Amino acid sequence: INHSLAWLVEQLLPFWEEGVYYLCTAKCFFGRKAFVVLIPIFCDAEAAAHIAGFAGHSHHYFCRHCLSELKDIDNLNPATWLKCDWETHKEVALLWKDSPAHIQQQLYDQYGLHYSELLRLPYINLLKFTIFDSMHFGDLGLLESHI
Repeated sequence: INHSLAWLVEQLLPFWEEGVYYLCTAKCFFGRKAFVVLIPIFCDAEAAAHIAGFAGHSHHYFCRHCLSELKDIDNLNPATWLKCDWETHKEVALLWKDSPAHIQQQLYDQYGLHYSELLRLPYINLLKFTIFDSMHFGDLGLLESHI
């Protein structure tokens, strides 16, 4: 999916960096400069894994917000969950991007992360901006198997 995201990022970068000037708008007859950001990323868990660079829900780091491991999935005490760190996430993802395939696999196995083209957006924080669509479970008839 990164090839599609690369195109999207190329379209969004000018809106963030210098803005885009429109000659005429409905409220500004003489034109207006617009700045645009992509927030949030709203999708189901599988799409989020691909778009934002997370591992799937069956990875030993199954959660996108904490570092709980699959073996501790029965731990329901949020006070004991170690939160994910955005700087570490970004560092590992960029390291993944610049590594050969066998190192990429090791990084993915160890951290549950891979590179996303969205990291080229200077304002993006994939931990904060990725929202999982829980209603999608109902649409697909999956809710019964998750209760």
